[in-house]
Amino acid sequence: MHRTCDRPATYAKIYVRHGQPEQLQAALKSADFYVQHLGEDGFFTLKPGDHKYVYATGAAILYLLTGDERYRQAVLQSLISWSKWQRVAYVGEGFWTERHTAFGMAAYLHVYELTGDRTWLEAAQPFFDGVYRLQVKPLDGGPADGAWSHRRESRGWQWLANSPGRGASVNAENPPHHMEACYILAMGYYLSGGWDKGLYETLQGLWPVLLTDGANVPPRKFSWRFRETSMLIWFLQQAGKDARP
Repeated sequence: MHRTCDRPATYAKIYVRHGQPEQLQAALKSADFYVQHLGEDGFFTLKPGDHKYVYATGAAILYLLTGDERYRQAVLQSLISWSKWQRVAYVGEGFWTERHTAFGMAAYLHVYELTGDRTWLEAAQPFFDGVYRLQVKPLDGGPADGAWSHRRESRGWQWLANSPGRGASVNAENPPHHMEACYILAMGYYLSGGWDKGLYETLQGLWPVLLTDGANVPPRKFSWRFRETSMLIWFLQQAGKDARP
């Protein structure tokens, strides 16, 4: 139950990036567990009705690696649950999170990747349009600075990612989520060809407190800590190769 649905993607990405067979074995084992607990309604049976536990990425990657039809079917089945998700775009009130937007859009995109049917690509479009509108026409009337600005009440948390121009953060230090920030910084550093040392230095500043944070408490922290690690390491390795002294 503890983000088991997220583990296949994590292990599979490590295998794809680094070629370690034990990681592929771990991905297959965790994916099999997920497939066995995927209900006819498209939800993970250990967390019924909860879209936070409906992931298609791991099954999609493993289908591409193995051709096992069970994984392709799992990706298709996830859409049964996502078709019930009504809060695709944030309208200023009601429950809405970036996580639901990202994984809902990913589910439709993975089905498009596996089938080539543009109907599913069109179904993913509203997810993209919803966050794009937040970027270019913020609901608070502020400047269009790329932020997905929304009220903290929309997700029941006491914090949200925002741009500096919209106020100061309260209790901004959140070590469990530093890994996600490090991933974005590593991607930027890679895309700069290893030239943007400021991104690399900022990333290094996030590591110390992250490394002292318990990686498995609570157990659902798995996705925050490890989902992007394989790609993060790869980005840093490749950027290092391309960087000039």
